[in-house]
Amino acid sequence: MPKILVDDDSKRSIFKIIDSWRGKLTWESLCEKVSRELNFDQVISRHTLLSYGDIKLAFAAQKTKLKNAPEHKYGTGDSALLKAYERIQILESAYQRLEKELAATREQFVRWQHNLYRMQVDMEQVSRVIDEPLVDHERATRK
Repeated sequence: MPKILVDDDSKRSIFKIIDSWRGKLTWESLCEKVSRELNFDQVISRHTLLSYGDIKLAFAAQKTKLKNAPEHKYGTGDSALLKAYERIQILESAYQRLEKELAATREQFVRWQHNLYRMQVDMEQVSRVIDEPLVDHERATRK
């Protein structure tokens, strides 16, 4: 059985599924829903999803949010208002996930910076190299 690889488009879809999740969230139910929504031939494995740190982080954040959130019963029959509440919850979940990803990225940057300092790397030289614009690979190979 070939391994299912998650590309950037499917990762965005997985984040939307996680952010909009209601009810009990488990890895098994997530794997089934992801496979169904993304039309995979087979059910994606928990191990595959766990190999992506940002998916793992989003899952943990949503699971914590669902566990700590009280059940909301909106006392209105207005379907537009109910959809607006649902959309707000989805956007709040996405916001919290992105905040955690940003914090993890900042932490990684500080760790790298500290390790470079400990290695006695010339930070001015690193800054010059890092700030150079990216080279278009096709243009560079044609010259």
